[in-house]
Amino acid sequence: MTTPHRTLRAPFRLLRFLPIAPRTIQPDGLNLFWIRYWHPLFTVWRETRRAVAVRYHPEDLSRVFVSAGKKCYIEVRYADLRRPPISLFEQRAALKSIRARGQRTILEREIFETVMQQRSVIVNATRATRRRRHSRPQSIPSVGKLDRQGTQQQLEQRAAEQVDYDSPVTAYDVEQW
Repeated sequence: MTTPHRTLRAPFRLLRFLPIAPRTIQPDGLNLFWIRYWHPLFTVWRETRRAVAVRYHPEDLSRVFVSAGKKCYIEVRYADLRRPPISLFEQRAALKSIRARGQRTILEREIFETVMQQRSVIVNATRATRRRRHSRPQSIPSVGKLDRQGTQQQLEQRAAEQVDYDSPVTAYDVEQW
């Protein structure tokens, strides 16, 4: 018997290992981590304010799995499908940032905007680091930084040593039988 909603059974046995959060279906759907989720089946469940168990993957909050009975789950997506997938870590960092700005009310839109701002900061910093790495010449640390590593001459010798990958490998004594 096929149901109109997508239920997950045997292939998703790993769902048992995902974290679980008890929730109640509200008139506007399911709210988890200040993010709203919606599924057409919720139109029936919201009348009775059905209590459900929600399983979620901390690395991808774009979909959650809602219990539809014993060992049966429904895959539920964001209510606004235009939203990008985010992780629980990103969501919590966004909440921390929003609260640090002094805002007491949390809006779903602000969470996603903050996550996108944080991602752009990371991308820009990564690009800047790559540019700096490729643009500056490789240098040997100054003598003041060599207290633990040795003398300047030893560092120059190490830098001058070349590895010849075409030569045969010599075995250590313990490797020879």
